[in-house]
Amino acid sequence: MSIPNSTLSREVGSSVSLTRHPQPHPWNESLRGYVLRLTESNGYESPWRVYVRSGLKQFEVRGAGFDAVKLASICNCSTLQLQTLAYSDPARPRSCCLLGEPVSPMDLGFSHPRICPVCIRRFGYIQGSWDLELMVGCPIHGVRALFSCPSCHQPLSWNRPAMLICRCGATLDAANLAPLDPSARALLDIIYSKSLNLLPFPDPNEHLPIFELSQLKLRTMLRAIRAIGNCWAMTMAPTNDLVDPVQIILSAAQALSDWPENYFRLLASLGARESEDEYDVRRQFSPLYNALLRERKGTDSGSLAFFRAAFMEFIGNHQNVRAADPRLMPEIQQQAPKRYQTRAEVARSLRVDPRTVKRLLTSNVEGIKPGKFAAVDSTGLALTGAKPTRILAVRTAAAKLGVPVSVFRKLVDSHVCPITHRLPGQLGYDERDLNQFSCRLLANAEQISRKEPRSAFVSLRRVMRLNRYSTAEKTAIVAGVAKGVLKIFAVRNSNLESACISLPSLAEFIACERATSDMVTASDASATLGCSMETIKGLIRSGQLTRKRSGNRWLVSRRSVDSFRTGHVKLSLVATALETSSRRLMRLCRAMRLPLTYVRSSKRRQEIFIAKNLQERLSAEFQRAQR
Repeated sequence: MSIPNSTLSREVGSSVSLTRHPQPHPWNESLRGYVLRLTESNGYESPWRVYVRSGLKQFEVRGAGFDAVKLASICNCSTLQLQTLAYSDPARPRSCCLLGEPVSPMDLGFSHPRICPVCIRRFGYIQGSWDLELMVGCPIHGVRALFSCPSCHQPLSWNRPAMLICRCGATLDAANLAPLDPSARALLDIIYSKSLNLLPFPDPNEHLPIFELSQLKLRTMLRAIRAIGNCWAMTMAPTNDLVDPVQIILSAAQALSDWPENYFRLLASLGARESEDEYDVRRQFSPLYNALLRERKGTDSGSLAFFRAAFMEFIGNHQNVRAADPRLMPEIQQQAPKRYQTRAEVARSLRVDPRTVKRLLTSNVEGIKPGKFAAVDSTGLALTGAKPTRILAVRTAAAKLGVPVSVFRKLVDSHVCPITHRLPGQLGYDERDLNQFSCRLLANAEQISRKEPRSAFVSLRRVMRLNRYSTAEKTAIVAGVAKGVLKIFAVRNSNLESACISLPSLAEFIACERATSDMVTASDASATLGCSMETIKGLIRSGQLTRKRSGNRWLVSRRSVDSFRTGHVKLSLVATALETSSRRLMRLCRAMRLPLTYVRSSKRRQEIFIAKNLQERLSAEFQRAQR
């Protein structure tokens, strides 16, 4: 609706307060509805008079970038009150929100307003949930929303003189509004409650996942409803208008009702389509997979886990669907009940070779699902016997005990952790052996006294993560706990994660191990030789000391350290004993042609060593020169 130029020239730039300025309803009123209420209270013919008084330009009120600060200057209300109703955050102008809840720009239906006349008469204002494009009906009164004027049959517009008066002057009433479908009403009640931060009313007759949907954020829930509604309308009830909000709500309500049976029907219809790649489950269930089932980093897609759990339950229990890749949602796939298992999963559960399972399935079992990951109905297996425990890979087994993989391999090779339930040539480790070893570690565990400070203890898992201990030392620690040499304490009974070791006893145990060990750390070598760590590195580079890698650290041979200590001495120590300087002794050695060992300890400094068998000659020559 255009405004005469004379009116615009008089009112543009004027920030005079309105004559009547009703206060907004914070947290639940539509901002555009509040402007319409201001228009009605002041007797204006169009909200443009309000926009012009506040200094808002025409392009500023078309989208979500509605400046609530300018509007607050003429409404006699605080900026904070209107900012709660704004469609964008001043700190993040490119993002959209509704009543403080982040939404997508496509979720806001500014171009096609809709109302419930009964709610407006009841509350006296337009609630913020009616700004959502998918809000196509009133869940309170169970009727569809009013989209057009019953008199002129033109779509509703925000440029009207009152909330219940059309631009043509006719009154907007709810006399001819169609009733809502019960499932659509229940779904709209979830959207309505979520947008206004209310609790939805339970509807046990429709069996919608009300609790799961109400846990989603508003933006995620609207995206899920839009994706499910479009997929249902595309496969179950083909229609030409897939973007119609009414059609999306009706289709999504049918797909989510009687949960999860209708959801399984939707997945079955998507799976029955022809696909270019017969092995790719992602393409087979596109576009639903891309919209809901694929995990996205940096989003709240983790709250959609109930959709993924139902999807994996459908994949694992329906024969007409191709078997899923084991790498597809592995955490959810392990929790979901599976009727159809791949040959590898059957072999892993029965603890036999996969080739044996392939031979038995080919000869004795029917109903194998086709595809790259062929699966068989586990209820039809002709194999009997007690259900075995799990066979764990080496990394999983080490993580179960809370030790590194290198330490776990040494424990198994040294028979500290005996493996008795594994067949010859079988891969993996039986869970029963690991449980027995855990019970053995906790057999002699004592409770920590309340008088003892917690700082005097360190957890066993923490010790296994420290780099100060080598793989051999960590293996010795676990072996000492298993043999009862090293005392262990537990905060709670039968819990390896809470197992702790006393720091004094651990230090004493490590000292004894290092005293009898063939390898020492670089810090111990520097303490033995009385030099810096950089000097130790220089001696290793020059070949004077030998090293060996142990896990993620390097150890120095004790024999090479002792050999260097017995055969060499620092020239600075000799100079101190003779009460002279190292430079004078260096000149004397150069004159006597005595060999010296130079080790660079830093960019500007180096350590000098001399053989002990030459020390007496050097001392005698120095004393003779002093006379």
